[in-house]
Amino acid sequence: ALVEAGKLHEALEHLSRVIQGEVATAGDLQTEHARLTEVCAAWDQGVVAMDGGDFELALQCFSFVERASSSPKVVVMAARAAVSSGLCDRAITATLRIIKADETNADAFAVRGRALFFTGDVDQGLKHLRESLRLDPDQGNTARALKALRVVSDCMTRGKEAINTRQFG
Repeated sequence: ALVEAGKLHEALEHLSRVIQGEVATAGDLQTEHARLTEVCAAWDQGVVAMDGGDFELALQCFSFVERASSSPKVVVMAARAAVSSGLCDRAITATLRIIKADETNADAFAVRGRALFFTGDVDQGLKHLRESLRLDPDQGNTARALKALRVVSDCMTRGKEAINTRQFG
């Protein structure tokens, strides 16, 4: 249950305590403990890779973790790595599933907003980023991204207007 909630390290600690007290089923528990240790190591490696800008490695790590846990926390991190790796369609699909299940997940809205923007759906991207900030106003990265994307959006709008009125130069 803890793994499905995305509390990987807490699940590993709990399992370690159970193994110390149980001898009869230690074989099965130790197998699960080894698997969960791998999952936690992959999670930690993915976080370090994201922080270091190695998005492909982060995506590999989080994809491995997703096989053990489909919690929103895990799926959002995998989607964030996917966007940073240029796999926006994957992120759009994953975050849509999260948003349908929980319309208050600000992180999913933020990642989906970036992915939509990068695929050219500027209006929807901005809409999702605004919703993310409405849900969690303390998201500094999302606020900065929204500000930057508004500037890009305004430039695109002015460019389209210039083309429509044939004002070149």
